[in-house]
Parts: sequence; structure tokens; C-alpha cells
Amino acid sequence: MRDAALCVSCINNIKFLQGYFCIKCGKNLEQNAGVCVRCTAFNSHLSALESVFEYDDTSKNMVLQFKFYGDISNIKTYAGWMFEKGKELLARAELIVPVPMHCMRLRRRKYNQSVLLARALSKLCGIPLEVFTLKKAKNTTPQSHLSASKRSKNVWNSFKVTNSVLFRGKVVVLIDDVVTTGASLQECARVLKNSGAKEVIGLTLARTMS
Repeated sequence: MRDAALCVSCINNIKFLQGYFCIKCGKNLEQNAGVCVRCTAFNSHLSALESVFEYDDTSKNMVLQFKFYGDISNIKTYAGWMFEKGKELLARAELIVPVPMHCMRLRRRKYNQSVLLARALSKLCGIPLEVFTLKKAKNTTPQSHLSASKRSKNVWNSFKVTNSVLFRGKVVVLIDDVVTTGASLQECARVLKNSGAKEVIGLTLARTMS
């Protein structure tokens, strides 16, 4: 893994998310309505979702360098941004859990970027980290290769919890790098709640805006 710190120009061009967002899916809202129309009818397993910045042409290269090419030098910066963005949600959290990667993909990639973010965030805020109990049981097609309509089906029943006692009655913060449709986060949250979690909150570094 290599080091390549963010330059001032890159930071200045990042579109940090501001304004009103659906508390369940993170979609941009014109006014502070709480939830979007879709989530009013949709049974979300997430009680809230926050993201730091927009995943666009400017931030894409930065995220991909971190995700696929071993540039981990900015993890503390990313975790700091996530802490500031999710401060109110983290105040009631009891456990931090990263979205897991299947063991075969992890073997190829060498690291799970969501684990690195979650570990740095845990050190920053003091909330305990759990990285071994929520697992990716199926080696599914990468979500980025699929249309929005196929993503939920792709990850259905692909995650499992190996020790539900750890989550029983807990408020869990689920960490991922990028959220697009939210299918992976929703499926992880469903499994965690079925395992006894009281509440599951999503917190990501970036979000694709539609």
C-alpha cells in the first residue's frame, strides 16, 4: 500500500453534502421533510443514513485510488470527515461494523476499505469496533457491474451473522465507502436487525446522487 496525501485543490473541489436529506436513504430533499416519498412506502432497515460528499467525477478518482490501488494515506482524514458528518448519529451508537467483503475478494484485494474506515473512526470516537461477526457469505457479482434494479436481488441473503449475542439490543453504525442504491447497506441492516440489533444507522464516505 502506498502513500499519496490529498492536495488542497482536490479538497476544494470535493462537493461536501449540505442541505436536507432523507434520514433513511440519504436522498437530497428540497425541504426538511424527514423522509422521501419512496421511503414513506418502503420499509427501510436503516433508521438513518449520512454521507460525507458526492461521488462524482472529481471525487471518483480519489475514492478508487483508496479502494483499489492501496492509497491509504488519507484514512484519518476520511474518518475525521465521517465523524464530523455523523456526530449526532454516533452519539447514540454502541457498535461500529463495516460492510464485509467476501473472503475470496479480500484475498485478491488484500484489504477491505470499509474496515479501514471503520477502524479509524472507532479510534477517533471511542465506539467499539466489530469486524468478524457480520460476514459476506456469498461471493456475489460486484454491485458496480449491475443496474440499480438488480442490486437488491444480487445481495439478498448474501450476508450472515455468526454471533447474534454481540448485536442484541445494540445501536449499530454500519460503515461503507460509497452508497449508490443502498442495497448492500439495507441487506446488512436487515440481517443485523434480525440478529437482535435495536437500530442500524448507515454512515458512508461518499454517495452517488441521482
